[in-house]
Amino acid sequence: MQMKTLITACCLIILIGQKAICQITITSADMPSANDTIRFSNANVSPGLPFLVSGANQTWDFSGLIATNQDVEPYKSSLQTPYAFFFFGLNKYGRKIADTLGVAAFSFTDIYNYYKKSNAAFEVEGIGLKFSGIPIPAYYSEKDKLYQFPLLFNDRDSSIFKFSVNLPTLGSYSQVGYRINEVEGWGSVTTPFGTFNCLKVKSFVNSNDSLNFSGFPLKFNRRTIEYKWLANGQKIPILEITGNLIGTNFTPTTVKYRDIPRSLTPITIAPVAIFSASLTTVPVNELVQFTNTSSGVLPTYLWTISPPDFALYENNTSDTSKNPTVSFTQAGQYTVKLNASNFFGNDDEVKTNYITVFDPTSVKLFEEKQSVYSFGNQFFMAPDWLKETQPVLTDISGKAIPAHLSGNEILIENQANRKNQLFILRANNGKEVFIQKVVGGE
Repeated sequence: MQMKTLITACCLIILIGQKAICQITITSADMPSANDTIRFSNANVSPGLPFLVSGANQTWDFSGLIATNQDVEPYKSSLQTPYAFFFFGLNKYGRKIADTLGVAAFSFTDIYNYYKKSNAAFEVEGIGLKFSGIPIPAYYSEKDKLYQFPLLFNDRDSSIFKFSVNLPTLGSYSQVGYRINEVEGWGSVTTPFGTFNCLKVKSFVNSNDSLNFSGFPLKFNRRTIEYKWLANGQKIPILEITGNLIGTNFTPTTVKYRDIPRSLTPITIAPVAIFSASLTTVPVNELVQFTNTSSGVLPTYLWTISPPDFALYENNTSDTSKNPTVSFTQAGQYTVKLNASNFFGNDDEVKTNYITVFDPTSVKLFEEKQSVYSFGNQFFMAPDWLKETQPVLTDISGKAIPAHLSGNEILIENQANRKNQLFILRANNGKEVFIQKVVGGE
């Protein structure tokens, strides 16, 4: 009772030239509904943003944010989405969260989240996606509770989320993870959109995605942190700063805030090179996704990996891509350098021995009886059990190439026309995995 009296007194105080700051409560009424269309702006991640400040009666000043681009979030009734048949209901609504997701054979399009709002929570209850043009629903067996109501300062909650979906002819895709929300601050936040009384919510999200492709399991782990400033009646956060957590290091990657339509003017500043990797210790041929959060206007990029001979750019990326995907074909330590440049200058970030690559099959392979196999005019050693399997051959983009064994020779279609092309050979006997880089020859 005494605390409520103090909060009420705070709300009655009017400071000269300022609005009173008082603690608010966030409920389901402050969340988006079907047919809401909400505009937001994106800004560059810049040094000095006070997103780590927390506590009671704080003032967060982000008025210096400059929009780089704008977009809208339309929350559509399920009947207006491509998956209306699967998520049918007057109170069901969805939002497109991505045009594409995944790589190579595991590529999804038209990805929608479907939401449910109640007095207790705002949660994601399903996801719709298309695989090879086929619409597929994925229902959460454990819903992703984005917020649990009512939200008050010092509240802390946690929840798990889980779904799994079968992919026609190929395998399956599943996701499991957990979310921890903490209301770590309240006060006033200012952005170019205005000044609002708010609650600051920190969300830690740990997600594990599993892809099973013709018996070859692939697993990806993501650890992210979301800082969100919520205000009454605004539907989405007034401000949201998200990023990746690698070990104990948090790297912000996006800044997004509620906004009005604006005419955007380019900023004339030199870039600052900043990057991170999805994984820093990986087995041979595992994909590493580099995330580029460099600042600057219209920059160009150049990646340098040392030693260079065993680093392959995957998924149609290259050393000039903003966010390349790279695999490493030989064990060792690799130094990564990013150069960002534009008309106003350039900057380098170098991470020495940043990626450590190990070969999980090297010990077992020497224990197995081995034979000599050939691909074109290339010869290599492999376990005898390779003859009893159906090997899978992919090009550097991840596209599967039909292949078969004839004795100890690997044959593919149009072999004579694939001279000097690089391929990855994979085989699995149920216990061990064999991976070999091969080059097409005559």
